[in-house]
Parts: sequence; C-alpha cells; structure tokens
Amino acid sequence: SSALTDRFAAEARILSIAVGRAYRGRGVGRLLFANAMERFARLGVERVRLDVRPDNAAALALYRGFGFQEAGRAPDPQGEWLIMFWHKERKTDV
Repeated sequence: SSALTDRFAAEARILSIAVGRAYRGRGVGRLLFANAMERFARLGVERVRLDVRPDNAAALALYRGFGFQEAGRAPDPQGEWLIMFWHKERKTDV
C-alpha cells in the first residue's frame, strides 16, 4: 500500500475529522483540526499525512489553509483519494 512507501510515509496521520451537520460552518472543524496540529507540534512531529476526496471543497480549503499540499492520488472501490502532506518548516542557518 502507498502508506508503506517512503514517498507517502509520515510520522502522524489524520484519519477523520467530522462535524455534525447542525454545527458545520461555525468553525468547529477548524478548531478540531487546529488542536490536532498543535498536539503534533508539541510531540515534535515533522510530517503529517491525510487523505481526502478531491471533490470535498470545504475540507480541501481547510487543509490547504493549514499548509497541507497535494502529494499524489490513490484509488479505492468508491473513487479517488487525494493524498496531502504537511511538513514542518525547516530552518536553515544563514
């Protein structure tokens, strides 16, 4: 599976973020996601992976807003997944 190759390996993976219909559009998903990313930062995680359906515009906007970038695609019986990664910024000495 793609999760076993170096190209798609990560120290952490977000499997699911879900918000009840009545609470969508209120920033609940953003808060959940921010908390997860803050926890990863405290743990020293440098690379996070998630998979999302390419037609999920709201999720894509959220993930891109946190700095996730597309790395590839993977099919399954129900359709295609977009594989995205976040990488900790690398600091360099000048």
